[in-house]
Amino acid sequence: MATTIQQTSTTSSQGKKACDQCFKSKTKCDMNEAGCATCKKKGIDCTFLIPKKKRGPKSKPFCSYPPDLVSVPTWSSDFSLSPSSGPLYSSGLIDFPDEMINPFPSSGQSSPLLSPSNASYPTFIYELNSLHDYMNYLNPHLYIISYSDLMIRISSPKSIYFEFLLTCMTTASKIWLSLNPKSEDTQTELKNAMKILATLPIPTHFDKDYNDSIKVLDFINKYMIFK
Repeated sequence: MATTIQQTSTTSSQGKKACDQCFKSKTKCDMNEAGCATCKKKGIDCTFLIPKKKRGPKSKPFCSYPPDLVSVPTWSSDFSLSPSSGPLYSSGLIDFPDEMINPFPSSGQSSPLLSPSNASYPTFIYELNSLHDYMNYLNPHLYIISYSDLMIRISSPKSIYFEFLLTCMTTASKIWLSLNPKSEDTQTELKNAMKILATLPIPTHFDKDYNDSIKVLDFINKYMIFK
């Protein structure tokens, strides 16, 4: 025998809605809370557990921007969002010198912390809002770090390569959300990041943060060409 299961909150306060089974199958429902005719005919339970969708604007991400800034860009057919679809470190506004491309095999480990006493630190510039933007709009394409790991590592002692990765993520998100990715300002942002890269000591073993930094710069470099 068909039974009816209702939500804890009264459906009258939410307005009439199709039962769960009719909603899922996109079948016309008479919305009888005692059991709709369709469910009775099929001999199945008629439930109203799925909450009615709220009307109005969708929830916004971390930061609010005008629609033209957060819409998906129009890509050239030659550009792929997959970072592994073509050779990295090429075909962009700026070529990466060969000596900056880490030749060491992957170990999945980052470099130990470098002490100011034995290393010269460049100036790293990163912004929390831009990092949030990166996680919202760019990390789904590159996925180099999870949000939880990012938050943990930001609040912990950082290696210079992770500091540089944060700088690259900030730079990339600013360029991605720019109204004109090919403007002089955005090119300056990218060149400044490249200057910092040139001052970094080359890792003596595989460093994931260093490699991920180059991936981010290479990705946004190509994006500026094909946008």
